[in-house]
Amino acid sequence: MNGKNLRIVGFVSSIIGFIITAFGVYKYEEAKGMVKALGQGSVLFGSTDSTYRGEAIWLSSMNNYRIVIIVGAIILAVGIILLISGIINLKKETAKIENVEVNVSTNGKMMELKAMLDKGLITSDEFEMKKKELLDKM
Repeated sequence: MNGKNLRIVGFVSSIIGFIITAFGVYKYEEAKGMVKALGQGSVLFGSTDSTYRGEAIWLSSMNNYRIVIIVGAIILAVGIILLISGIINLKKETAKIENVEVNVSTNGKMMELKAMLDKGLITSDEFEMKKKELLDKM
């Protein structure tokens, strides 16, 4: 996968992971509030079977939302890793393209120098000196 695609997938995954994590945290806190409210209600009004069942249901929901938070955090982390990998890959691809452009340019200049030598426009010493300069720049 090239750098651009990795960045796109990483960015989208990060957003999805963040949304899932935020949703899990919101719903976890909501369930936690319900457990607390049921506990306070049972203190004020006495405990009943329905109070215990309600607390059990909300405690179970809290556990489920913990899982949602963990999954969202994992997706977020993977998205960030993909995003960073995409940025690194894109920089490497850009560096490779720049190296190819330098090589093409150097090859063209070398061919021009050879043609100038063949036409007698420069001496073989001048040719060797310029050739060495071009090769040193690579």
